[in-house]
Amino acid sequence: LRALTGGLVSLAGQHDYQHLLRRESHGPWLDRFGGLEDRAARVRALHREAAAVRRALEEARAGRAAREEALERLRAEAGEIDA
Repeated sequence: LRALTGGLVSLAGQHDYQHLLRRESHGPWLDRFGGLEDRAARVRALHREAAAVRRALEEARAGRAAREEALERLRAEAGEIDA
């Protein structure tokens, strides 16, 4: 009987159940239960990649805005010199 049921029950510390109350622990358990760990890992990787692309886009936009401001300032200075 022990050989058949050994993997069904895991005895642990007094407060080990408390991690089940945290919502962030639910996703990995559900992914594991559904056999979706590989897909979940792929989604996490794609999410990290999308976040990196989003940051790069924001940096590019900020750089463009800074260049446009500098160009306007230089045009104004050139206008003052010509006047």
